[in-house]
Amino acid sequence: MFTPETFSDNRPIHAPELLQTSFERLWLEATESLDQMIALKVVQLVRQTVEITYAIGYTDGRHTCLNLPQLT
Repeated sequence: MFTPETFSDNRPIHAPELLQTSFERLWLEATESLDQMIALKVVQLVRQTVEITYAIGYTDGRHTCLNLPQLT
C-alpha cells in the first residue's frame, strides 16, 4: 500500500498544514448534519486522501518519466 512515508529517500512528505486545515473545514461543514462519529471518520479519510495525493504529486514533480516529452 502506498503511504507518504514510502519514498526511496525515506523522508516523509506531508501536505502543508493550511491545505489540510482547509479540507478539514470544508468536510466538517459538509458533514455537519451527520452523526459526529461518521463525520469525523469522513474527515479522517479525506485527510489521508489529501496526504497521499499531495505525496504523489510531489514525487511526480520531482521525477520525470522516461521516453515522455516534458510538459510546458
